[in-house]
Amino acid sequence: KRVDLDNVSASGHTWSVFPNPAVDEFSIALESSVDDALLVTLSDMTQKEVISFEYALSKGSNVIIIPIASLPAGVYVLQASNSERRFVTKIIVQK
Repeated sequence: KRVDLDNVSASGHTWSVFPNPAVDEFSIALESSVDDALLVTLSDMTQKEVISFEYALSKGSNVIIIPIASLPAGVYVLQASNSERRFVTKIIVQK
């Protein structure tokens, strides 16, 4: 699998994460060429998973809102993967 970092456009798949830094929530905006399942995980810098869920992508534009108000301030690693790609980026949580 190919790993893409930050805001990416590769083979027709585009995604972005905003706002970053974030306070109460952040969003993942993703274009998908097919209906698919997206596995989303957010881990702290010790690699402890703090959020994990599966999201049903629809063909076309998708926006996923992830609440983070309960997380302490810090740097986290966001991973999102479907049957074709794995995206990885850092998220900064501020309080």
